Amino acid sequence: MNVLAKQAVILSRVSSAEQEDGKSLDAQVFNAKKYCERLHLEELKVFRIVESSTKGTRKQFQEMLNYVKAQKGTTAIVSDTVDRFQRSFKETLELNPLLDNGQVELHFVANGLVLNQNSPASDRTMWNMCVLMAESYVLQLKDNTKRGLKQKIREGEYPSKAPVGYKNVIINGKKTIVEDPNEAPTVRKMFELYSTGNYSIKTISDMFKAQGIKSERGTYHSISTLSKAIQNPFYYGVMRVKGVEYPHIHGALISKELFDMCQDVRLGYQKKHHNYGCKEFVFRGNITCADCGTLISPYTTVKQTKNGPKKHNYLMCSHFRAKKEGFTCTTEQIPEQKALDQVQAALQKITIAPEVLEAILEDLRTSTQADVALQQKSEASAKQRLSQINTQRDSLFAMQAAGNITVEYLNGKLKELKDEEEKLKVLAQNKAQQTQEAAYNVERLLKLVNKLPELFAKSSKVEEKRAIINLVLSNLRLKGKNLEIFYKKPFSLLAEGSKCFVWGG
Repeated sequence: MNVLAKQAVILSRVSSAEQEDGKSLDAQVFNAKKYCERLHLEELKVFRIVESSTKGTRKQFQEMLNYVKAQKGTTAIVSDTVDRFQRSFKETLELNPLLDNGQVELHFVANGLVLNQNSPASDRTMWNMCVLMAESYVLQLKDNTKRGLKQKIREGEYPSKAPVGYKNVIINGKKTIVEDPNEAPTVRKMFELYSTGNYSIKTISDMFKAQGIKSERGTYHSISTLSKAIQNPFYYGVMRVKGVEYPHIHGALISKELFDMCQDVRLGYQKKHHNYGCKEFVFRGNITCADCGTLISPYTTVKQTKNGPKKHNYLMCSHFRAKKEGFTCTTEQIPEQKALDQVQAALQKITIAPEVLEAILEDLRTSTQADVALQQKSEASAKQRLSQINTQRDSLFAMQAAGNITVEYLNGKLKELKDEEEKLKVLAQNKAQQTQEAAYNVERLLKLVNKLPELFAKSSKVEEKRAIINLVLSNLRLKGKNLEIFYKKPFSLLAEGSKCFVWGG
């Protein structure tokens, strides 16, 4: 182990105040202190951080980093695991220069990983892989949350703030939405007045103001609020979530017939059913104009050929904002196929040469085996000590019963054993299996990356192509006749790696 630092700060972290009440912070600090003693590192300060590593700005983490930057010489930051230290790559950008100039050294106790300016590329890769696994875990949690929300929606529960006329309440410990007895009559009256065609939204707003009718918050109903309400199907029993409509269980304030009458008035003609927008395009809603920010519109033209009519898809900017604000937009119309070809090339850039991929996977497997062995050894040692504690506790009770020790001494020793037992229980958790599962997920992801170009090229289904684009790319922009492409993490890391000589083969 190549260690340059002589001094260290200890970082322990949990994500929320609820977790702070547990023993995780204590266990992390305990492990780190033992580690510093073993390596003869002078302990400068302990940072017990309670903040998310993925949401918002990490103020406490930044305070720790500023403290380290202010020290002279190389300072080690000791953390129990990589995922306690970071769960995304945003910190890596700031840490890499500090590692390169020898100001910082990173120590991850459970991972058995030390990083400094002399670390080989394989150690940096292992760090990135550990961050990738931590980020993958966070994404899985988000997926679980999304599944819970989808189930809530399927059961007819609205997952957001109640619209005007309803209110969010808690009944028997469960969050739900009920009719607001103060505002519901106002909403009904608005729909009834508007359906006659004799009252505009502004007129109704002014009328409510003149009559002193206010919202639950004590403010007058704005034109914007009433305009949104008049178009919201929630009031006749249908909730709209991300553009999709579902029946809800929170009760209706008006009939669907009254709602439809209001839409007829709003649109200025009897409502007709059109299928505009039913045709699906690969890039619908995915690309904006780099010059004016307008959403790029896909459309289809039909040309007559000797073999019959042939359809062609195109992408174009309406230049709406440019015309409105008086500046020039240089984005041009392009065939959809040209954009598809550029996406295909972007996917090809993140593929890894087979021999390089195998080397990375082999290094990952070797590192994982070492981590698992270390964790299994630590877990076995913790379990053995837990067994010894039980024996020691029984011995203390026997000594006290025989009158060899006082009750005060017994209680003091029992408290010491209890505190040690709580910390050891954390160490005895089956983290080795979790490490193996995380490494397996990373291996699957890396293998999938190499298949994406082929899957994208051969798929004839629009939804499959859209799924691949949404998985890998973000913020697509059309400038002139070319796409500006940006990768999502962790694919951006692979794209940067493709620029390296070794990575690219």
